[in-house]
Amino acid sequence: MPYAHNGDISIYYEKYGPVDGPALIMIEGYTAQLVGWDKGFVQKLNDLGIQTILLDNRDVGLSSQTGTPDQTDKAYDITDMANDVLAVADAEKLKTFNIMGESMGGMITQEVLVDYPDRISSAVIMFTAPSWGKEWMSTADSAESGNNAGLDVASNRDQAIDLFVSREKACHVNSAYPFNEEKARQLGALTYDRCYRPDGWRRQQAATNSFSLDQNKLGKLTLPAAIIHGRRDPFFSPKAGIRISQLLRNSELHIYSGMAHEIPEPLWDEFAQIASRTIQRGESSRG
Repeated sequence: MPYAHNGDISIYYEKYGPVDGPALIMIEGYTAQLVGWDKGFVQKLNDLGIQTILLDNRDVGLSSQTGTPDQTDKAYDITDMANDVLAVADAEKLKTFNIMGESMGGMITQEVLVDYPDRISSAVIMFTAPSWGKEWMSTADSAESGNNAGLDVASNRDQAIDLFVSREKACHVNSAYPFNEEKARQLGALTYDRCYRPDGWRRQQAATNSFSLDQNKLGKLTLPAAIIHGRRDPFFSPKAGIRISQLLRNSELHIYSGMAHEIPEPLWDEFAQIASRTIQRGESSRG
């Protein structure tokens, strides 16, 4: 099993697709393990010649836990998590790479762009915000009620899976795309069996809640980027995606009217094509 190391933090990751293809590091969102990237979507990217590198963020999955179960306060920030991504790139000896992040992973992606602009060829940023603030929330209470739905501590595996499904439903609320509860339940079982540490989620939450990007630095970047956001996202307003696109001057903006906080299967082909086109632009600009 491959691990990268950032100081005393170990980051587990997996690789898929052609070894000679452009590398795309994919960063999951708050509480999500790398298995949250649907294999079908990853395969779409691989079929387009992209090598995908999926990682477990710190405090989830097979990566390092940063505290004990009673330690749920802030232990690190998004900058530290961005450094974890660079550790994976360094472990793979990638001089430059492409990056994709969703939700909290989109925040980490932006931090990587700002901190390591010379290492990134292109970026795909999905349903996230340029900082943690009420101005970017879909509703006034998004940061509280929506962000914490389904994250109570379970007393057993079955309850944990039920709570996972409720969390997924909260992400899909008001979506125009059908919610596959059976698939969500299978993913909940898989994530529980890989690692069930709710205290790690709270440490991730503390890092996310303090996220404040240097937007001036983001606005100076000219690398190719694509921003994807759902108009029905229950957490982050489309205004957040629009703002990121305004800052990244060489970006495409894609707002989907029926999409919530999700990567709907009917849009997999379109998203994969967006990613491929953005990566091709990035690789071409590198010469």
